[in-house]
Amino acid sequence: MEDLFEMPPLEERGEAPEKGSNKTDALQDIVRLGQAVAAFLDRSLPEGMSVTKFAVLDHLSASDESRGPAQIARTLGVTKAAMTQTLARLSEAGFVAISEDPRDGRSKLVQISRKGEDMLIACEASLRRPTEEVRASLHSEDWRVFMSAVTQLRATLEEMKTGDDKTEQVG
Repeated sequence: MEDLFEMPPLEERGEAPEKGSNKTDALQDIVRLGQAVAAFLDRSLPEGMSVTKFAVLDHLSASDESRGPAQIARTLGVTKAAMTQTLARLSEAGFVAISEDPRDGRSKLVQISRKGEDMLIACEASLRRPTEEVRASLHSEDWRVFMSAVTQLRATLEEMKTGDDKTEQVG
């Protein structure tokens, strides 16, 4: 697949550029798409759930091992403070269990609870129909190309992460 940011100029491809078009427009569109997807998911999730809470439950359910708040924050690309707040809300609702780390009494470990697993199932069910509607809005080949591009962009951005990322400053 060709590099999306190194495609020939529109004029060379026989297309007219849109007014104000430049390479940062693509990134701005991606940011706007991300915001639209997050808002769409927030509206589709069960009452009291958010994209962030759903992402935490999904991440925790993928493994039987407990994880520390800092590790979860790094994985999901948020600050430790934001993660601590999200985990407190999930704990209050009974969706996660937070315990002391037996290896380091200063640290905490987080594990999804049975109630959290049930909520994750409810979230996935509530997202099924809207996701199918979005998927159906594109021709199958367009969807395949889109998903391939999303996968490539995500991998590229993950590779570009540096050690000075704000989420790396957790302790």
